[in-house]
Amino acid sequence: MKDPQFTAKLYEYNKNNPANIPDKRKAQQFIDKLIHWLFPVQLPEHWTSHYIEYKYLKVSFNELLNHLYAHLNRDVYSITKKYWAQIPIVYDQLLDDAKAIFRFDPAAYSLQEVITAYPGFYAIAVYRLSHQLYLLDIPILPRILSEYAHSQTGIDIHPCYQAIIFYRPRTGLVIGKQRI
Repeated sequence: MKDPQFTAKLYEYNKNNPANIPDKRKAQQFIDKLIHWLFPVQLPEHWTSHYIEYKYLKVSFNELLNHLYAHLNRDVYSITKKYWAQIPIVYDQLLDDAKAIFRFDPAAYSLQEVITAYPGFYAIAVYRLSHQLYLLDIPILPRILSEYAHSQTGIDIHPCYQAIIFYRPRTGLVIGKQRI
C-alpha cells in the first residue's frame, strides 16, 4: 500500500469514527498542574496568581470534559461545579495521607519531601482526584489519569475502587481494595 493511500484511509476511518475522548497529553498535563496547584513547591508572590491558575485549571478541565460530551447525560458546567466542590475535601485527605506517610516513614525528612518526592503520594493524589471523576460517572478520563500515574510510579490504583490507604513501617504503602 502506498503512503498517500494509507494516510487517506486512516483519515477517512478517523473522520467516520471519532474517538470522543480527551487528549491523553492534555489530561496528563491537567492532573500534574492540579497537583502542583494543590501542593506548590513555590508559592506565587500574590494569591491572585494562584487564583488565576485555578481559573485556568477549570477551563482545562472543561476542555477535557467537552471531548466526552457524547458520553455524558448532563451538562459540563454541572459536572465541573460538583468536581471542584470536592477538591477541598480531597486536599484534606491528601494532606492526611502525606502526614501519615511522614509519621510512619523514618526515612522521610519532611512533609514537603513526602508531597514532592514520594511516588506513593503522587499515586494516591492521582487516585483520589480521579476517583472523584469516577463518582461523578465520568467515563474514560479517570482511567487515563490512573494509567498515567501507574506509568510514572509503578503503582496502579484503579479509580473505581474505594481504596483503603495506610502506611506500614518497614513495608511501605499498603493499598487495599473494596469495589464500590
